[in-house]
Amino acid sequence: MTAASPNEPGAASVVPAEKRVPGPRFRELDGLRGIAALAVVFSHFGGTHNFHYRDDPPAFHDFVWGGTGVQLFFMISGFVILMTARRASRPSDFVISR
Repeated sequence: MTAASPNEPGAASVVPAEKRVPGPRFRELDGLRGIAALAVVFSHFGGTHNFHYRDDPPAFHDFVWGGTGVQLFFMISGFVILMTARRASRPSDFVISR
């Protein structure tokens, strides 16, 4: 099976990964996303764990910011998805990039 030339009708318009130019990346958002994920992890190992398993010994900490971490993670994800949608020239480009 041979690959179709990009000039042929019906050929895929996907740019190979090695030729794609990455868009702007906000490292601050990656850091915030990491903090949000850690907040959820700490919350699961804290007071939330003892709420579900009452016979276990009490947790060494009670980290109540896990719910906020989940909300922050979803807000950042929504922002990044909208940024990706804005860069896409066609809906199919957006779907392929996701």
